[in-house]
Amino acid sequence: MLGDLIDHVAMRRSRIAVAALPSLAAGWLPMVFAGFRAAWPGVELALYDALSEQCVEMVKSGKADFALASTQVNEPELSAEPYSRTAFTSSAPGRIRWRGRRR
Repeated sequence: MLGDLIDHVAMRRSRIAVAALPSLAAGWLPMVFAGFRAAWPGVELALYDALSEQCVEMVKSGKADFALASTQVNEPELSAEPYSRTAFTSSAPGRIRWRGRRR
């Protein structure tokens, strides 16, 4: 899905602006951007690091072409599509005992 959207935007523009959660902007997206730049060196990429609601607002205002956020989008002028199923885990020092869990 992400590749299709990028292809669509890239065909219309020589600049793609992405609004993304800080964890994606710092972690996963730099690798994705590097691959994209290698494939399409003439397309400028802009990355906005923002919280979910701000990401959606950037798309609504036209500042970003699309957003990667973790919020429900209930805006009639926008469409939303899940792009991953992320599993979250809790981490703590070994001396912490989780309720209902055995080691």
